[in-house]
Amino acid sequence: MSILEASVSTNAIAVAQALSISVAKDKGGVGGSLVAQGTAEVFRYRGGKEFTVAVLDGDATTHTTMSRLGERDARGDFLEQQSIAGGVVGFDLTDRDQAGTVIDIAELQVPLIVMDTPAGGLARFATLTENLNGRDVVQAHQSQGRKVAIFVPITPMLASVGNVRAAMDCFGDDVQYVVVRNLYGCDSSSFTLWDERDFRDAWGRVVSGSSKERLLAAGGRIIDLPALNAGVVAKMDALGLSAVASRAHERFSLSQRIAITNWLRAWARELDKVGDLLGLTGSLAEGW
Repeated sequence: MSILEASVSTNAIAVAQALSISVAKDKGGVGGSLVAQGTAEVFRYRGGKEFTVAVLDGDATTHTTMSRLGERDARGDFLEQQSIAGGVVGFDLTDRDQAGTVIDIAELQVPLIVMDTPAGGLARFATLTENLNGRDVVQAHQSQGRKVAIFVPITPMLASVGNVRAAMDCFGDDVQYVVVRNLYGCDSSSFTLWDERDFRDAWGRVVSGSSKERLLAAGGRIIDLPALNAGVVAKMDALGLSAVASRAHERFSLSQRIAITNWLRAWARELDKVGDLLGLTGSLAEGW
């Protein structure tokens, strides 16, 4: 079965072209792992068994995505061999001997690849090895017939807004960029450093304002990561559960289960907003 045949074998969703999504950032604490996790879960849930979503976690320090989505045995230990369809492939992006994984995965015959990367990941992509960089990653995936999308999560803080320009410098112009504003503890009006052109510091120096303009000029898009209660996220981490599993788990109260379902639906709606950019047909927000 070809990639395209696999992608259209479900009635719920499909992608016109095999797709690779990388969540990339330098600044940590911007919600990158939650973006990767939520994206993988929404596509897996809506796509069903016929729509394979390969998930990779390149953050060997925390392995947050692995802890929530990785396959475990009866004792709760991670399976050494994770399945492509239901587990998470873990590797260390900062290890030059493992960094080539981000290129090698392009040969996977699956409709969707979602990859989480660590803080400082953009700097690592710039020099994966002595001979490889971020643009080689893009070209490798495109050579395998895959569309490449880079999700860049940001908060209102200046350092995270700089992730956008760094990502575009790293991966080049021939990809789809989606900036994800993390709304935890804020709302859309909080992103002054992102929205205001030529924002100046107390000494009159321009410190931000061009990243958004550059993104939009390149055809990039902006969506929002809905806030999910920090206590709920902490509980998911402690229990080692995905959001989809948590919304039906007895350790969560009814109100928490409803909140998790609402969060998944809200994130699915945001992904639907860039469905045309991703080549998606069908709605991710239905069926929750």
